[in-house]
Order: sequence, then C-alpha cells, then structure tokens
Amino acid sequence: MAEHDTPKDAERIATAQGILAMCREVRADVARIEQETEALLTSLEAGHETPVEAPVQRPVQPSQHLREHRPGRPKKLAADPELRAFVEARFNRMTFEQIADEVAQNFPPERRVAKSAIHAWWHAHYKRK
Repeated sequence: MAEHDTPKDAERIATAQGILAMCREVRADVARIEQETEALLTSLEAGHETPVEAPVQRPVQPSQHLREHRPGRPKKLAADPELRAFVEARFNRMTFEQIADEVAQNFPPERRVAKSAIHAWWHAHYKRK
C-alpha cells in the first residue's frame, strides 16, 4: 500500500480486485459453456453412426392378467376347489344336467351350481382343448 492510501482506499482496491477475479472466473465459465455447447451441437448434427441397440420388448399380453382379476364376485366353481374337482371329474362321462343333479345330492344348497354354470365353466375351460 502506498503512503497516501487510507483504509477506505484499501477496501476499495480489495473489493475491485475481488470483482475483477470474479469477472475472470465468469469469463472462464462462459468460455467452457460455449465449448461444451459447440461440442453438443456438432454431435447432434452428426447424428449416430450406428443405430440404437435397445432390445425391442413386446408389450405384456393382458389377457391372462384380466382372466385372473375379473371384477365382481368369483364364480362358485372358481372359488370352491372341491366343488370344481367334483364337477370336472364328471365332464367326460355325464351330461351337464346329470352333473348338476349329482352336485345337488352331494353338496349343501349354498354350494350347489346349476346346469348353466357347469356349461359355462366347461365352455370357458375345456371346449378349446
């Protein structure tokens, strides 16, 4: 510091030097950003040399999920494995009406199923096989 500098002058010089240092840093940051921007633009203009190698994934078929998660109350044959096994064991040797009669003889009223329910179950699970 010179002899004629006062403390206020020293503060001003320090502040001015700090501001100049910050300006240099900002200029360096701007130059770096401009370089990176130019590199990015060059890369985008050039495009990919090879195609993107991402495997194509087919969408999951929702049909099985939908079959298993139907809205509403499940069918009696779907909810009662014993009743279902009883009915399915008779598909190849009895008519639907005979199976319904057998169910009525062997199960209580709250577990019984009608001929139409047996036919619908057979149609949904066995007709295609």
